[in-house]
Amino acid sequence: TVQPNRPPTLDPIGNLTLAYSSAPQTVTLTGLSPGAPGENQRLAITTVSSNPALMPVPAVSYTNPNATGSLVLRPTANASGTAVLTVTVNDGGKTNNLVTRSFTVTVQPNRPPTLDPIGNLTLGYNAAAQTINLSGIGPGASGEIQKLSVTASSDNPELVSNPSTSYHSPGATGTLTVKPVANASGTAVITVMVNDGGKTN
Repeated sequence: TVQPNRPPTLDPIGNLTLAYSSAPQTVTLTGLSPGAPGENQRLAITTVSSNPALMPVPAVSYTNPNATGSLVLRPTANASGTAVLTVTVNDGGKTNNLVTRSFTVTVQPNRPPTLDPIGNLTLGYNAAAQTINLSGIGPGASGEIQKLSVTASSDNPELVSNPSTSYHSPGATGTLTVKPVANASGTAVITVMVNDGGKTN
């Protein structure tokens, strides 16, 4: 008696939430088998994404006849939303040859970058250039990997020209150099902006 083919097996895969513009993520596949003791079949694993613009089809890593494998998820940069990923295991039989598992990947919206408050500054007449330390610079949320830029502007360039900035992403600190115009006095508002390159926030 040769028994009928048993469907291959694959354990359920939990849903996953990722930060905006996060690094690639590895999802482990477990419980892989040809379906019953004694069955000796070569398994093929394929994946489909319901939203490839957000989550392209993951790369599959699997070596027969292991019970585990992995998927590498690479979310599209500067995109957010949800995608349902469906994993199919095929043991090559004529019937009962498939098992599918689906899970949802949620990529969170971009969080605004961060910058600590900067204190006001009072300078003497014809003062030398001043260096101001910037702190608390970050992409906005844990897991976000974005290239940050820091710029500064002055609302009164006849008193203080646009300050120069020194910053290297992804550092949490930088500096601002403020130099008043010679023989001038008054008040200028300096605005420092951190940009994480996202489409919003």
